[in-house]
Amino acid sequence: MAEAATKEKKERRAWWIPKIRATLSELARIQGKAEEAGLSRSAYVRRSALECVIVVRDSVIDKTLIYQLTRIGNNLNQLTKQANIKERLSVSQIDLLERVLLKLETVLDGLLADGS
Repeated sequence: MAEAATKEKKERRAWWIPKIRATLSELARIQGKAEEAGLSRSAYVRRSALECVIVVRDSVIDKTLIYQLTRIGNNLNQLTKQANIKERLSVSQIDLLERVLLKLETVLDGLLADGS
């Protein structure tokens, strides 16, 4: 009995998580990954839920960044079409291109600064 008292008491899993919906192919993939990891399906799903890093999408910053990059891309596309049609750019178009590239550099620098 003294030996039992010194052992760490294992926490009992008494709570149920609601079932998740999955297709048969998704269930087979989960089962396959669990087997590869040497875990039961329940242990695999539990470990995945507790240790997995979730990427949050659709944040305000992402939407703003996508909007800005889309506008820059549109401007570059218009200038490229103009250059291909006329085979040269006017001084005002070159100036616009320089401003677009500068803005792109600013946006990318901001993105890299936020990501570090």
